[in-house]
Amino acid sequence: MPIFEYRCSACSHTFESLQRNASASAPDCPECGGADVGRMISAFAVGRNLTPCGTPSSDAGACGINSRNGGCGGCCGLQD
Repeated sequence: MPIFEYRCSACSHTFESLQRNASASAPDCPECGGADVGRMISAFAVGRNLTPCGTPSSDAGACGINSRNGGCGGCCGLQD
């Protein structure tokens, strides 16, 4: 299911909502409860392979990743 970004016209709060499809009705604003909400144009995310600590696998050397087991080398405070 896609995640859509919305902006409330009443309070200018921006928020995300998981929707079944693009034609689903916009949710009410979680901040003020307003129904005048418009969908924003946003960029899509491209997936990447991440190490256990969230470092992109292409940057594994910078994190000190143990290539034998893919564990974190401690760059983010996580340990094997």
